[in-house]
Amino acid sequence: MDTKKKIKIAIAVLSILLAISVVAVAVRFVYDYVTATNPIAELVPDNIIENDADLSDTDLESDNDLEGDDSDSEEESDNSGENVTGESVEGEAPGASEAGDPSEAIPTDGENAEKEAEVLYLYDRNPGDNTPFNVTNMFPGDIETKYFLVRVVHKGDIILRFHAEVRPGYEKLAEVLKCRVVLPESGDILYDGLMRDMPESLNVDLQTDSEVTSEVYYEITAYLETSVGNEYMQTELVADFTWWVEETDNLGPAHTSDGLEYTVWIIVAAASLIIIIILAARLRKGESFDER
Repeated sequence: MDTKKKIKIAIAVLSILLAISVVAVAVRFVYDYVTATNPIAELVPDNIIENDADLSDTDLESDNDLEGDDSDSEEESDNSGENVTGESVEGEAPGASEAGDPSEAIPTDGENAEKEAEVLYLYDRNPGDNTPFNVTNMFPGDIETKYFLVRVVHKGDIILRFHAEVRPGYEKLAEVLKCRVVLPESGDILYDGLMRDMPESLNVDLQTDSEVTSEVYYEITAYLETSVGNEYMQTELVADFTWWVEETDNLGPAHTSDGLEYTVWIIVAAASLIIIIILAARLRKGESFDER
């Protein structure tokens, strides 16, 4: 096999390798962008489900018993809407004083809880995100539980805020539909009361001195107490669950794949291109020499 033929084969092989490298980088970039802006559901870790299971009917019943003591109810009212961290809650759950019969425990779906969490991603170009929530034809005692995972890229202290807003036209079921917002990793209760009466924001403090991606799981349960009348059975409720950060200067850029993966493919592509140029120049030089 002569030298020219070998060079042409090498150029063809390197051209294929160059094309593969460029396509790999492009596909990975598109994938990272799509998953960052439209993330899919993610399985909730078993340890979080187990922690959630610890919120038994007995625990929930004891929360409702607080309304039997007037002084405790006043203390709850004073503490409602305060900031909480991922480790502790200051005060009792806002709205807990609105519970019905003290002997009536809030229902739980136990083992039937969803094992997947919808993922939302907040960063400098996307400081807020929301997802719709709807329920219909609920019977007294029915519940619906959803899990959400909020990932926040930040490089300083921020407050992750949450609010459920009932859409206009769905006021009927909103009269009785209650909402319980829990941080299942710690068991902290951010709110427990009528969804329509939720404070303007339920706050979680996220503190850091360096750039990190904080992950906060939410367990949100919509439920009807057993004392609710049947006239609400055929009604529907649609709400918007919204998470946002107001300290936008402390948000960081969206994280993509490991930089090493990009670097390897870029190096391969650059090396292939350089060698192709050298071989092509050599081949052209040889052909020019033969023509002479």
